[in-house]
Amino acid sequence: MANEQHLRIVQSGDLAWDKWRSEYPEIQPDLSNADLFGLELNRCNFYRANMQKIMMGACALTYTNFSEADLSNATFTETLFIKADLSHAILYHADLVGADFSEAHLNEANLQGVLATSAIFNHAHMEGANLKEADLRLVTCNYADLSQANLTNTKLGSAEFIGTNLRGANCSNANLQCASLRNAILVGADLKGADLRNAILVGADLKGADLRNAILAGADLRNAK
Repeated sequence: MANEQHLRIVQSGDLAWDKWRSEYPEIQPDLSNADLFGLELNRCNFYRANMQKIMMGACALTYTNFSEADLSNATFTETLFIKADLSHAILYHADLVGADFSEAHLNEANLQGVLATSAIFNHAHMEGANLKEADLRLVTCNYADLSQANLTNTKLGSAEFIGTNLRGANCSNANLQCASLRNAILVGADLKGADLRNAILVGADLKGADLRNAILAGADLRNAK
């Protein structure tokens, strides 16, 4: 459960929270299981905070720092993470449905098993992120960087990855049915056993990609290389 003092401070707003963090940088905040629905905590510092099972749906968290924070099993439905820093954060099995991560930093973040249908990751930095077994159906992830990301067994049906960098990504056994990968960079990507039925790969760069046992029925590969 959340530390009552920490909870009172964060409920007082972003200025009170950041003042306390600057005064006591050695304290690891504990906001686990807290309900902070709908708060505006833009630019707040949650570095290395324990926020397991926190409920922060519909919050405004633009430019907020969650680097190395533990957000396992948290709820962030319809939350704004625009330009937030979640590098190396743990979001294991978090609920991210409809959240907006545009231009956010999620490099090396652990998003294994997250539910993120209809979320937005446009221009996000997700190098080396772990998205294994995540549900990313209907996400918009255009011009993002997912190089070296782990997308094994991930649900990506009808998702958009237009112009996205998936260089060296592990997409083995991923479900990419009807996904748009127009002009995506898939150089050296592992697509073994991936389901690419009716996917759009127009202009995609597939040099060195491993497509063994991939299902390509109905896929549009015009101008792919």
